[in-house]
Amino acid sequence: MSYPNLPFAPNTPLYPLHHHIQSYHASVIKTRKLAPYLHFSSEISQADWNARTQTWDLVIKSAVDGSTRREEAEHLVVANGHYKYPNEPMWEGLESWKSSARQGDRIVKHSLWYRGSEELAGRTCIVIGFGASGWDIARQALEFADEVLTDRSIPVSPLKGALVQVYHSFDPPAEGSPHLPPIPRTITKPRISHLTRTAIHFVDGSSLSAAKITIFLATGYEVLAPFLSSDLVVAPHPAPSPVTKLATNGRYIRPLHLDLFAAGDPDMPIDRLCFIGIGWFVAAAANAYAQGLYVGHAIAQKGFLPSHEDVSNEVEDREQRVRDAGFEPFQIGQ
Repeated sequence: MSYPNLPFAPNTPLYPLHHHIQSYHASVIKTRKLAPYLHFSSEISQADWNARTQTWDLVIKSAVDGSTRREEAEHLVVANGHYKYPNEPMWEGLESWKSSARQGDRIVKHSLWYRGSEELAGRTCIVIGFGASGWDIARQALEFADEVLTDRSIPVSPLKGALVQVYHSFDPPAEGSPHLPPIPRTITKPRISHLTRTAIHFVDGSSLSAAKITIFLATGYEVLAPFLSSDLVVAPHPAPSPVTKLATNGRYIRPLHLDLFAAGDPDMPIDRLCFIGIGWFVAAAANAYAQGLYVGHAIAQKGFLPSHEDVSNEVEDREQRVRDAGFEPFQIGQ
């Protein structure tokens, strides 16, 4: 998680908490003297490519007072990652189910808003998804378990007298694919099929009813950039080649050279719009650091990048290799 030659402070836990991460980045800014180049509490609310001037027209909004200002830039590097816009599934009957109980009894929230297992005390918890967040939340929920029902009904030592039943809903991993180990003492369930006013129904025909339920959606995030509304098309399935616009379905952006450089608009040089940190299964900090170096070199070294046509061929070849391996690139993402 650290940058090269910039280790965490001594005695930092193996799994650091948010304040450890914040302190680490503050230290990096101080060590590398980056403060003069950073503008906090600022948001790019709109970014439009101006083909005539070959620059970006930016609208920058202050998070302090709401004021806006306009600036121009030759290059736009989108490095805000993909952990901001939650992917929230919608099931038939969800709104009816939520409204058919007292306020606060039935809660549905994305893992983005998870702050600790204490909020689950005295509730039934259903965790949707089996990625890192789903695994962590299901495991931490057990900390407040007085008893968790499983196939073998293993009792757990009580903590603070709270009763939590933990259900974990996910698709079985494909044979041979990497996955986290199952969590003992949780009740494994398949996908939710629909909800009624009184119960949650699963695809295997089983159902669940409880007085107080929290459903945590550990269902990942969407790759979006709302400030690029005129230059990034959002569609259920990105347009096939040839393309003249950058497109995303929320999981996959195309066409990108090396998942970095946008090549959708033939009138925009490839080094003018870059994405850093949109890969899913990578070591985030080390990957972003390496990508930043590469992008910086490409911007400084004119003629370093391939043509739009070469990138289009590259993307099509890569997508075909993914399909030949039995996967769909628009589904598995970058």
